[in-house]
Amino acid sequence: MLPFALWYSLGSAAIAPLLFGYHMGELNAPEAAIRCPSNAIVNAAIDALALPPCIPMSTSDFGLVTSIFAFGGLGGALLGGPLSNKYGRRGTLLICAIGFMLGGLIMTFSGRLFGMLSGRLVSGISSGAAVVVTPLYVYELAPASSTGSFGAITQISVNVGILLTQSLGLFLSKESIWRLILAVGAVLGGAQFILLLRAEESPKWLAANGKQEEAEAALQRVRGGNLSFTDIRDSLSDDHHGSADEEEPLISDDGVRPQSSLKSKEKVSLYQFLTLPTYRKPLIAVIGVMFVQQLTGINAIIMYGVSVLRELISGSGPALINVFISATNLFFTWYASRYFDRAGRKPYLLASIAGLGINSLALGFGIIFHVPVLSAIATILFVSSFSIGLGPIPWMVAAETVPFNASGAAQSISLAANWIGTFMVSYGFPVLAATGIGKGGMFLVFAVIAAFGGLFVLTFIPETKGVGVEEAWKNHDKKVTERWDWLTGKGRATRESRVD
Repeated sequence: MLPFALWYSLGSAAIAPLLFGYHMGELNAPEAAIRCPSNAIVNAAIDALALPPCIPMSTSDFGLVTSIFAFGGLGGALLGGPLSNKYGRRGTLLICAIGFMLGGLIMTFSGRLFGMLSGRLVSGISSGAAVVVTPLYVYELAPASSTGSFGAITQISVNVGILLTQSLGLFLSKESIWRLILAVGAVLGGAQFILLLRAEESPKWLAANGKQEEAEAALQRVRGGNLSFTDIRDSLSDDHHGSADEEEPLISDDGVRPQSSLKSKEKVSLYQFLTLPTYRKPLIAVIGVMFVQQLTGINAIIMYGVSVLRELISGSGPALINVFISATNLFFTWYASRYFDRAGRKPYLLASIAGLGINSLALGFGIIFHVPVLSAIATILFVSSFSIGLGPIPWMVAAETVPFNASGAAQSISLAANWIGTFMVSYGFPVLAATGIGKGGMFLVFAVIAAFGGLFVLTFIPETKGVGVEEAWKNHDKKVTERWDWLTGKGRATRESRVD
């Protein structure tokens, strides 16, 4: 049984990606109420004692309020790695919690467009940094045998946040009380700040910063009190899954600490990770998998699912289906995460992309030919396919395909790519759908992107289940070489020459 300290620390950290998901969808359901649907409300006076029931916004204004969250997220993603290296994983999450509180409060008590923009920007910065740090924190606290299951915490939490905000939107998307949706985000940020005060710092970060005694004590609390020297040495090594024989020990066999440790391994900067040939393959992997995650169209459903289905289904049906989709997304993410450590990451990733491509085609044709049942079923299966692989696994890839001293830079770069992809879909989908392509045509485009995404994963993403970083890439390079030799006939020619 895992210690309470581990569950408490991971649970406290999980509120950060929950708030990321919450803020992603918080404006979807209450849009009409926020933007002042009637002239009487538009002309309502703003005074010092009472907040207006809504905020006058044009379509472009509301689009700016929605998309500025992605700009903040991009900035936060770039800051997350350096902050987590300097102040620690838990320390950075505390800073993010303060940002979540401030952003939520600014929006809750805003009476004008500028206030909404400011609050969304602050929330976006906190979200971007938090989703960089949380996978690192989880990966560095979780036992090596369970990183697949625990690694899904980030995406599961995001889905919980999306489900929560859409569920509240069913009941609170009305004049004036829509502010309660935004206030909940501020309350959750405050709750996380309080909980994190008692959470453990990452033992690996402590060891890497020369705090060996604190690292050992924290590790004993999150893993149990009966760890051997070998267990401690393996857990605090630079290669999380690597063999202890390949690492310099934190504690030698005679109980004496060596002069050098993880601290001797210099952290990799963003510039180094982007430019050094040593990190070229991990760079391609983490950027590419994040673009595949976003450009296959998941946020077209998360952000515009109600409007997509409203053209086919009347009344409250689209909103209810959207809540059901969020619940389905959460269930399948949780269920699939139980098997990541058995079947590996890559099979689920490929199955997920295949499901997205097939259901993108079905949804696209359902919209084009106006088949409501096909569209509703395809939407649910589309999100379910995303949940079993392409939702949680890219976060794990970004943590498991780079060495520890480059993890902060890799997480920042991967999240930057993720936020750019998010902006491309969130802004591009409604703009392109308004042209001759249409919403149905956009999902056909997503299907084509999914096909190329599957080829990318086969070629550039290693299997990281149960192996260290170096071994994962070595195994991957060998398989790619064998596959290429088979395609070109080189391997067959070699075998025939040996026979001769």
